[in-house]
Amino acid sequence: MSFTVDCKIDKGFINRTKTTEAYFNEIRRYPVLSQREERELLEKIKNGSESEAKDARDKLVNCNQRFVVSVAKKWYDGDNIMDV
Repeated sequence: MSFTVDCKIDKGFINRTKTTEAYFNEIRRYPVLSQREERELLEKIKNGSESEAKDARDKLVNCNQRFVVSVAKKWYDGDNIMDV
């Protein structure tokens, strides 16, 4: 049995599987960064210790996943947005 939820977006409807829904719930946990926070993280990536750089890089990537999804939705034209 497959579970999907229809969700309206600008281009129409997308089917959200349990996996997709779990991913969207996961990325909501991360805050949207201010420009200042992003600059501070980039500075740590550039000049910090190896562990500071890794932590900063991980935070920058995780906090920008919602932006990635918003761009993917603009290019979405199929059954599974995770394939974009």
